[in-house]
Amino acid sequence: MTMRDEIKYSEVTTPSLLNELEKMGAARGKAISDVAIEAIKEAALRRKLADAKAKLPKEYNGKDGVEPTRYSDWENKGITSDF
Repeated sequence: MTMRDEIKYSEVTTPSLLNELEKMGAARGKAISDVAIEAIKEAALRRKLADAKAKLPKEYNGKDGVEPTRYSDWENKGITSDF
């Protein structure tokens, strides 16, 4: 038995799969494996999280990188800063 025999495929033709997967980037009428369906869903979730992060208000003249109070990074170029 080869790896190809083990992968289950489903065709993107049923209305529920068609609408949901096409919105996430699947091609219409293409045979797609269950693994590919999961990958498409994961990619859609990553895009959704990136879009949510992009909608956050921008900080002007703030420190680059992660928030220092959360990650105990109180130094900037070797100089300890007090907020």
